[in-house]
Amino acid sequence: MRARLLVLGLVLLVAAGYLRPETVRRDHPGGAVPPGVALATVALGGMNGLIVDFLWLRASEQQDQGRYFEMAETARWVSALEPHLGRMYDFQAWNMAYNISVQFSASPDRWRWIEQGLRLLVEDGLRTNPDDAEVCRSIAFILTGKIADNLDRSHYDYKRYWADEWSWILGGARPDFAALAQAPEETALCADPQVAALLEAARRLNVDLLEDAYRLTRPGAQPPAPVAALLAEATHTQALGRILLFARRQRLTQHWRMDPARMARVDAGYGPFDWRAAQPHAIYWALLAKDKERDPKRALNVERLLYQTLWSAFQSGRLVYVPGSALIFPTPDLNLIPRVEQEYARALAAFPKDESLKESYQTFEQDAIAALYVFHRETEARKRYADLARKHPEKPEYRLPFEAYALKSIAQLAQGDQKEVINVVHGLLIQKWQWYAVRDDDQEAGTAALARLVYDRYELDVGSGNAASLPPFAALDRSALTSLCTDTEHFSPALGALIERRLSEEHR
Repeated sequence: MRARLLVLGLVLLVAAGYLRPETVRRDHPGGAVPPGVALATVALGGMNGLIVDFLWLRASEQQDQGRYFEMAETARWVSALEPHLGRMYDFQAWNMAYNISVQFSASPDRWRWIEQGLRLLVEDGLRTNPDDAEVCRSIAFILTGKIADNLDRSHYDYKRYWADEWSWILGGARPDFAALAQAPEETALCADPQVAALLEAARRLNVDLLEDAYRLTRPGAQPPAPVAALLAEATHTQALGRILLFARRQRLTQHWRMDPARMARVDAGYGPFDWRAAQPHAIYWALLAKDKERDPKRALNVERLLYQTLWSAFQSGRLVYVPGSALIFPTPDLNLIPRVEQEYARALAAFPKDESLKESYQTFEQDAIAALYVFHRETEARKRYADLARKHPEKPEYRLPFEAYALKSIAQLAQGDQKEVINVVHGLLIQKWQWYAVRDDDQEAGTAALARLVYDRYELDVGSGNAASLPPFAALDRSALTSLCTDTEHFSPALGALIERRLSEEHR
C-alpha cells in the first residue's frame, strides 16, 4: 500500500510539472498523450487504472467544493490517461461551460470558456471517441442550454458571438450547402492563376490568406489598411470569393467537424432553419447522438432533446441580426410548428407509454395555438384548437369557444399586480418597436395586438380610474420607444437608428 502511495505521489509531481493552473492544454494530436502523461503511464504499468480512479474521485470532490479551475486540470489528466473515456469529456466541457464561465462578469470572458467546452468535445472528444453518443449529446446540450435558451444573463451576447461565427462560415441564414461541399481543394485552388496572384500579393504584405481568411474577413474584423485595400480591389473579387469558399469549408469541416451534406439532410428533414441560431446545430448533433446511441435506456433522452430543441427553434430560432453589430434578437419561426409535431409523433410512436412525453406534447400544442393566434394566423390556430379538443374530450378547458380559450390564455399574462403587468406590457411594446425597426409588419401588428389585449384585460379586471390602474397605453408605448432609442446599455444603437430612420421616412 505504501509503495502505491509513493508511486501515486511521483505521478502527481509529474502532473504538477505538466499542468499549470493558468494554462489549458489540448495540443496532443489524436489519441497521443503528452510526454508527462506518457512517462507516468509507463511508470505505473498495470496500475494505470488506479490513478484514473483516484483522479476521477478527486475531480468529483473538487466539483463538490466549488474548486472548478482545479477540477478542470484534474479532469484533463483523466482524459489524457484514458482518452477513450467519453463521459470525462462531457464532465470537463460541462464544468467549463456552466461552472467556470460564470466565475467571470464580462460576456467575452464567459463566452471564451463556453466555446472552449464546445471545442474540447468537438476536437478531443470526437477525435478519440468518434462513435460515442454521449459526446455528441453533450455538444447539443451546451448549445441549447447556454446559447439557445435565456438562462444565462449574457445569452444575447452568446447568440451574437455564435451568429457572427456562422454567418461567416455559411454566408447567411440559408446556406448553400452544395457549394460548400463542392468547394475546391487547396491544390486545385492554388492552381487558379487569379487565386495564385492574390495569394502572392497577400504574401508580400506578410499575410497567408488561406490561413488568415477567417481572422481578416469575419464580422467585426479590422484588417490592416493595406490588406483591406488589397481585398477590396475589384480585380480580385472572383479570386477572393473562391478563397473564402475554401476557407469557410475548412472552418466548417476541420474546426467544427460538421459535414455540409449531413447539414443539408438535417435542414431538409427538420427545417428549414436559420443556421445562424444555435438550435439547428444542436439538432444536428442530437441526430448524430441518436444514430450512435446503443443504450435503449438513453434513447428516450435523445428523443426529448430533439423535440425540445425543435420546440425552441419554433419559439426563438429565427434571428434578426446585423453582422458585426450589437443588433440581434431571436424571434419565433412559426413555419417550424409542423416539424415539432412530426418529431413528437416519432417519439410517441417509439415510447407510447411515456406519460411525461404526452403531457409535453399537449403543452406544445397549447403554445402553438397561442403563437399562431398572436401572430395573425387565426385560421391555423382555430384548426389546431379544434384538433386539441377532439383529442382531449375529458378536458373542460378545451370545451370553451375558441375566442374564450384565446382570451383566457392572454388573461394569464394579465394576472399579477400593477407593476408586474406594466412590465409585461412594456416588454411586449419594446418587441413591437423592434419589429417596426426591421420592417416586419405582421410581427409588429401581432405583438402590438397582444400588448393591447393584456392591457385591456387587466383594466377590465381592476377597473379604470383607481390607484391600481395602469398608465395610459400611449404613455407605455412612448416609454418603450424611448427605452429602445436611448438605453444603449441594454439595446443596440443600431436599433434606435433604424427606428428613427423609418419614423423620419413616414413623416416626410
